Amino acid sequence: MKKCDFFQSIQALFSEKKVKTLTVSEIAKALNLRGGARKKLDRVLRDLLVAGSIVKVGGNRYSLGKLVDLHTGTITILRSGNAFLDSPDGGESIFVSKSDLGTALPGDRVVVRLLPKVAKSPSFRPHGRSRRSRRVETTQTKDKGPSGKVVEILERVHREIVGTLKTTGKFLYVVPIHQAYKHDFYVPDDKGADINDRVLIRFSDWENKHVSPEAEIIDVLGPADNPSLDTLSIIRHYGFSPDFPADVQAEAESVSSYMKRPGQRKDMRDALIITIDPARSRDFDDALSLEVDSDGNRVLGVHIADVSHFVRHNSKLDAEAKRRGNSVYLPDMVVPMLPEQLSNGMCSLRPDEDRLAFSA
Repeated sequence: MKKCDFFQSIQALFSEKKVKTLTVSEIAKALNLRGGARKKLDRVLRDLLVAGSIVKVGGNRYSLGKLVDLHTGTITILRSGNAFLDSPDGGESIFVSKSDLGTALPGDRVVVRLLPKVAKSPSFRPHGRSRRSRRVETTQTKDKGPSGKVVEILERVHREIVGTLKTTGKFLYVVPIHQAYKHDFYVPDDKGADINDRVLIRFSDWENKHVSPEAEIIDVLGPADNPSLDTLSIIRHYGFSPDFPADVQAEAESVSSYMKRPGQRKDMRDALIITIDPARSRDFDDALSLEVDSDGNRVLGVHIADVSHFVRHNSKLDAEAKRRGNSVYLPDMVVPMLPEQLSNGMCSLRPDEDRLAFSA
């Protein structure tokens, strides 16, 4: 049975039985699953759970979610400590207060249960009440839309986190540099780092929100007061990679041969075309021309580097560029979406060098 068939069967099962939750055994029994099909059910339920198609309601019970006001998604935690869960159906985001986050960390996939809506009460200022207390009252009664509470962590993001190593004198802990992390991380040993060093940690466990989450130091970056480490800290914290995999790099080195096979093109090398990127720009991929045609009309030409001629669909370069999504510009460097042979070479509209472009 395919996953989609499993889901349709499970969906029909909930509808027929008119129940909110079922255990795995109850689902297997109702669908008459045995042997390999019974084992496959566990994997399918897990996949559907991560996808948000179903939700787990404590212990080993499952639900279609909407029946019990449960929603699955990736949590976004703000600097204030409050959070949002984007609606999977494109509807309104669900607000989660910091007190209802449980042990969720930024980027985790979680299950959120909607909270009952509290009627919005009118704000007023009784005699003798201070202006500050009125502000608090108005904020508390403001309608924030749907709100919910995290009831389960489905999948930890397990991203690497940059922070500063500190000590209580007895225990070691790391204070993350990103303000979305509202908890310090306990680490069992310093791995050679000094107190007040910037370190890279990897989350390991957090089950009780009343104690610190646990992590381990996996790299030491250097003293926190060294400003030259700021860029490195950002790169490591967000998982940016200045280097490219060997197979992607090898492909980038071979695509220069495509320049010799430009295909059917219009030769515009005699036209006056100027790049519009500043002299200190990290890349030159935009250019303009301005001409007057035979009727006296001004004709504006817009020219951009033809990246698609070199980065072919479903190639290794294409897959890596899709994974990165964009180039990242930092104060003193750029982490490019494409290897330098392309970003600063064949796909850079350098003056007085033949280049391929899209022109309009």
